[in-house]
Amino acid sequence: MTILLQLPDEERVHSYVKDLLDDGIISSRGRGKGTKYTINPKIISSANSYIPTTLKTMEPYRLKELIKEDLKYHPNSSAEEICKRLPDADLKDLVKLVRKMAETDEIVKVGGRKYRQYRLP
Repeated sequence: MTILLQLPDEERVHSYVKDLLDDGIISSRGRGKGTKYTINPKIISSANSYIPTTLKTMEPYRLKELIKEDLKYHPNSSAEEICKRLPDADLKDLVKLVRKMAETDEIVKVGGRKYRQYRLP
């Protein structure tokens, strides 16, 4: 991030990000090092610019529905297999979401930790 903003390493990006969050220009998802930042969708729509929708810009609840839809047609799939069928999805985010869905019984986990697969209940 410091390279993109052309800042010396000693300057912290946090002060810039905090102001953008406070002004509602960007929104954050996650905590700590894994925090992801996205531009506020209202600003993008008011700018009349063309930005294609991808799984990286999609809200988590929509990704959940895509995972459920994928498992409907491909039961007993691993998280990696699901990710291959959703090529724009980030594997780390998808694995986190799949694990969370399994904890809340939205999907069922099958098998051991190493070769775990998922299916709909």
